[in-house]
Amino acid sequence: MSKVFISPSNQYFNRYYDNNGNEGLYMNLLSDVMVPYFLLNGIETARRDKNSTVAEAISESNIFRPDLHIALHSNASPDESAGQNTGPEIYYFTESKDGKAAAEAIADEIAKIYPNPDNVKVIPVRNELAELSRTTAPSVYVEVAYHDNPDDSEWIVNNLDAIGRAIVRGTINYLDNQ
Repeated sequence: MSKVFISPSNQYFNRYYDNNGNEGLYMNLLSDVMVPYFLLNGIETARRDKNSTVAEAISESNIFRPDLHIALHSNASPDESAGQNTGPEIYYFTESKDGKAAAEAIADEIAKIYPNPDNVKVIPVRNELAELSRTTAPSVYVEVAYHDNPDDSEWIVNNLDAIGRAIVRGTINYLDNQ
């Protein structure tokens, strides 16, 4: 049986553009959507505690020994371009070919539901994101969309089920090709 660790953001201070909710709230709701879809597909899941630190989430994931670690976040632009950026960004650790494969599989599925599929990006990073470089499992860091952009923020809030299904489908596609 395949195993997936889901690590939703606990950044409750990152308010959405209209102050109606925050990153921690919506990424935990997204996790709530994803877990049953993974279970329906025979994939065991474990999930980050809502109040744990990143280091604790990494430790929990490493103990669980998943086939994939998925960090869930929503993005925000720098102050000088606040509200101007759009699109999902899926990051992977540059040294991980499996992380890259998982990121591409998830991006392919998200592109099918995001209003502007050309804005869905797969981005390699080095050591900037601990959940990519310190987990023993291949990992992806999914920035679902920009919560400081009105259109992206509303897309997240109104499409949690579709986004969750897309991430699960992409994960299954990745796992099936391992």
